[in-house]
Amino acid sequence: MSLTSQTITESERALLERRGRLGWLQRLVQPRANADVIRDVEARIADQLEGAVGQAFKTKAFSEVTPQYVIQIGQSVLVLSGQWIYDSTLNQTEESRFEKWDVGSQFPAAIFVRIARNSGMALAFRATDERTIPLGVLPASGSLRFADEARVYPLEQDDVVKTLRRAGLIV
Repeated sequence: MSLTSQTITESERALLERRGRLGWLQRLVQPRANADVIRDVEARIADQLEGAVGQAFKTKAFSEVTPQYVIQIGQSVLVLSGQWIYDSTLNQTEESRFEKWDVGSQFPAAIFVRIARNSGMALAFRATDERTIPLGVLPASGSLRFADEARVYPLEQDDVVKTLRRAGLIV
């Protein structure tokens, strides 16, 4: 398992710029979101997490339209939210492997993910193992208070729920 900081590639920079173009209403309502994307483009830093999945959870309110996953990889907790995980431009998992994945009850046993540090915008995702593990149901409220696409948090006392509470994602 490794969490590292990496320089974003030119294609990732272009992706950030393209996906970060917010409409006038979004810029008005979410000025921070646009500023974070601009900071990501300027800073050119991505968090990269790769390794075997120890535990994988979905929220009680899980749906394929608004999926939320909580994944423990080593001493890190990865929160994934949104349909981008099904987007073939971001999900680099081999098609045959992806077709076998039952997104509502399983999660890949090992993954690779790249995330823009400031905005939490997903840059890449890949299942790196053909095996899957069962998804547990997060023993907390129906959904997380989480607006980013992806974010990594340090694991608190070997407890995923404590980590989410400390991050303010669940009450």
